[in-house]
Amino acid sequence: LTQESLFVFDPSDEGEESFLKRDEIIDAINKLTPVPEYAKSLQVLITPDSEKCIRDIIEDLQKELEQGMLDSEKGDIVLDKLKCMHELKRLDSDFVNQIVDNAIHRPLRAA
Repeated sequence: LTQESLFVFDPSDEGEESFLKRDEIIDAINKLTPVPEYAKSLQVLITPDSEKCIRDIIEDLQKELEQGMLDSEKGDIVLDKLKCMHELKRLDSDFVNQIVDNAIHRPLRAA
């Protein structure tokens, strides 16, 4: 850490002389540059191994989705598999979103 990125203060303003006062720390925080596109800066890094695992999971879900769509009595299974696929989109990854969308729409086009 650098001195410029470290703030030492006592919230009751009774700290050492070198400590910032409450008003000073609030002012310093307000002057910080906001992080642009906060959500994108915390995006999950997907390694090649992770990518393969995610592809395998989605492929298995997609096969079960296709099978469920062929059997009118398996509506609950279809809904469950769609929910599982959408849960993967919580990773907020363009890669995951694309393969999930492709897997979902592939059987829907074939049905």
